[in-house]
Amino acid sequence: MATYAFQLYLPPPTISSISFDNSGTLVYINGTNFTGIQKITFPIPAAADTALSYTVNKTNTQIIAVIPPGTANNDSLRVYCTFGNAAFSYPPPMTITSVSNENAAAGTAITFTGTNFIGISKVVFTGGLLGTNIVPLGASQFSVTVPSGIKAPDSLRIVGGLGDAVAPQLFDSYLTFPSPGYLSTFENQNSTTDNTGFLGWTGGYANASTNASTYPGGTGAAAFILQSSPMSKNSGVGGQGNGGFIQLNQVPWVANTSTSIQNYSLKFELYVKNPWSSGALWIMMGGWYNWHDYLARYAPWETAPGNKFNPTGWITVTIPLTQFITLTGGSNSDNNAWDLGTFPTGGSHASTFANFTSTALCFALNNESSTVIPANTINIAIDNVRIVKGS
Repeated sequence: MATYAFQLYLPPPTISSISFDNSGTLVYINGTNFTGIQKITFPIPAAADTALSYTVNKTNTQIIAVIPPGTANNDSLRVYCTFGNAAFSYPPPMTITSVSNENAAAGTAITFTGTNFIGISKVVFTGGLLGTNIVPLGASQFSVTVPSGIKAPDSLRIVGGLGDAVAPQLFDSYLTFPSPGYLSTFENQNSTTDNTGFLGWTGGYANASTNASTYPGGTGAAAFILQSSPMSKNSGVGGQGNGGFIQLNQVPWVANTSTSIQNYSLKFELYVKNPWSSGALWIMMGGWYNWHDYLARYAPWETAPGNKFNPTGWITVTIPLTQFITLTGGSNSDNNAWDLGTFPTGGSHASTFANFTSTALCFALNNESSTVIPANTINIAIDNVRIVKGS
């Protein structure tokens, strides 16, 4: 028998991401090979720059460390292990991924969603106006009340303990409804000009006064769909006989139709009057009563807690244009979405705006289930329909 001396070497550690807990006192360090940790240091200019304490999971892929006190410089967090060291940029930047209502009126509360919302001290609106009543909802969310006096759209900016961040979309774009791309603000019913759209006879029109009382917190007039008759099971929009759709005129979406639709979205504001728990909103492209071009589907209640979607106030809905599909091919046997009872499968996707031969839109309720939806169950309002670049 022979005996040999040898040493075991493991790969050095790596850090793939870091994030904070809701309190901002813990940092989650994700990576690999966190074996034999000797210390964890932060770029804090003080003698005590090491983690106050830490734990490592059983697979050595995540460290939860207590952040030492002090203000960090922009440098690196470092993990020192038996078989090497790993570094990651620290502190991580704040990012804003979405705002709950991109066209919110003064005095209403909106929610920011993103990452690393630590120590938010300011929310700067257009013209330097500051939001009030900042309420932390964790490291990934906070709410703020919209100030009065906003005169023009602009990007929102937040200031916090980790620096600044800018929201990806303009706020209060309804004030100027830029063209091309703004399809309707519903301020001028039955107009054929860009940015005002047209409300079809089966939908409803809420002027500014009606909107304020029935769908409070909106921006002027809006369109609404009140499902006033029972919705038959698995029946198409055109055969239901209720006030279940809104039709818009065809208006320009982009200046150059050869532009790729990648990273473009359809956006609109939505108000849900009653808890929404059945039926789907179909968004159809084509022409009046001939919606044969592209189709998308929106049924947020399917993933809502308890299968009931009931947000507080107006919210912004985002539907990437890449989600729209054609009605040809697959299991689809009809070329008009108007007559379909179930959402088609097997359709293809557009690549450029030129593929959309018509830019007229129809928002329509559809009952795809095998049970009847009772009358007056669904009551939703829609406003500020627009095509934007980004999510």
